[in-house]
Amino acid sequence: MKKLVLIGGVIVFIVISTIIFISRPKPKVFQSNPPKTFNVIIQGEVEMTGSYLVVEGDTLQTLINYAQGLTNKADLSTINLNEVLQPNYKYTIPSKDNEDKVPFQYNLNEVNYNTLITIPGITETRAINILTYREQNNKFNSVEELLNVKGIGEVTYNKIKDYFYIR
Repeated sequence: MKKLVLIGGVIVFIVISTIIFISRPKPKVFQSNPPKTFNVIIQGEVEMTGSYLVVEGDTLQTLINYAQGLTNKADLSTINLNEVLQPNYKYTIPSKDNEDKVPFQYNLNEVNYNTLITIPGITETRAINILTYREQNNKFNSVEELLNVKGIGEVTYNKIKDYFYIR
């Protein structure tokens, strides 16, 4: 009789242990995607100009920190330090000594419509014409090619040329 009670107790223990083991929640495995990275260039009034690998969502302030900070001549009056960095852009921190420099330069072969229309001298129509020209010719080989774009003459070209570079 004692053997039957003991065997029954062992069986009940095994059944209960199995039910508890099976019904417990499985550990959740989270897969995280690594952050997207890209290169940007910073030049002008920073301590260490050059190309830096940044993470998507980084701001201009972060890039300035990577470049070891600003020089004493840096003019931040036209700079938004909270601007989110864009892939393959060239950022220029202007000098207090030279008010004529543009704050940013864009790769003419990668710049998009929304960015183009923010550049002084580029209207919506000119932005469309620039993108159409680039698409029809596969790419720009030089900034001077902007003169071939419908609606851009010498005057407009001289206003906008410093905003672009070719890579």
